[in-house]
Amino acid sequence: MNISNMHIWFRQFAQQMGLQNVRGILSEQIDIVLNAAINDISNKIIKENLITTGKGNDNNSKLSNINVFRKLYRTSEYDLTSNEYFHFDREDSQVGKLTSTSLLQRELNNMFKIATASLNYKVTKNGFTGVSTYDPLQFTSDAKTTKQYKVRFIDGTLLEDTLNDYHTKSKLYSPIINITNDDCVELYIDSLVKNDNNYYTFKDSLVPYKFKVNYIKKPAVVKLDNIDPANNVDCDLHESVHIDIIKYACDLYKIAVSNGLYTASNNNNNKN
Repeated sequence: MNISNMHIWFRQFAQQMGLQNVRGILSEQIDIVLNAAINDISNKIIKENLITTGKGNDNNSKLSNINVFRKLYRTSEYDLTSNEYFHFDREDSQVGKLTSTSLLQRELNNMFKIATASLNYKVTKNGFTGVSTYDPLQFTSDAKTTKQYKVRFIDGTLLEDTLNDYHTKSKLYSPIINITNDDCVELYIDSLVKNDNNYYTFKDSLVPYKFKVNYIKKPAVVKLDNIDPANNVDCDLHESVHIDIIKYACDLYKIAVSNGLYTASNNNNNKN
C-alpha cells in the first residue's frame, strides 16, 4: 500500500469512527499521526520479539528475525584501526575502557534497533598511547586476526554491578558496550598492559580490529506530496501491518480531537 492509499484508508476509517471533521484534515496532519503510529507499532513488535537470554545480570538479549522489518535489516562493519571511532585514556587501562568519538555515536543513533554486534581483534606492532594525540595502529602483513566475539549491550544502571562481577564482567571474548545518557559510547574489554615501547594493548598484543553490527534501520518517515507525487515517501514496513498502522493512527487522531474539544469546552465554561 503506497502513501496515497494509506491517506485514503485513513479518511475512510476515521469517518467510520464518527470523525466527520476528518474531511478537513490536512495531509501533513495525517502524515504526523501515521508516522507516530509507525513508530509505536514498530516498538511494540520489537518488544514482543526481544528474547532475553537470562545470563546473569548482564541484560543480554537478542532480536529474532521479524518479517515486518525484512526491508530494513542492515549490516555495518567498522574498521577500528584508524582510531577514528574509539580513543583510550591511561586511567581507564585497568577496566579496558575505550570511548567512542562522535562518529560512531551518530552511526549507532541512526539505527532503530540493534539485533547483534560483534568484535574481533588483531595483533599490532605498536598499540594505544593513552594521550590526546595517538599513533595510528600498525600491523604486519601476516598479523593474526581473531574470530568475531559477541558484544553485549548493557544498561547503564547495571554496568557497575556487571563489571564488578567475576562471571559477567567484560572480557576479551565477551566485551561490553554502554551508551550513556549523553550518547557517549563506551566499550569495555579487559585490562590493558603496557609493552616495552610504552604502548598499551590487550593481552597477546591484541587491539580491536573490526566492529560489526546487524540492525534494523529506522523506518522511513512517510509523506504525501499533493503537488509533486515524485516526492512521496511510502511506508517501508511489510504490508501486513499497514492496516494496523492506519487504525492506530485514527485512534491517535481521535484522541487529539477529543482532547481539543474538551479543552475548548472548558474554556467556554470558564468564560461563562
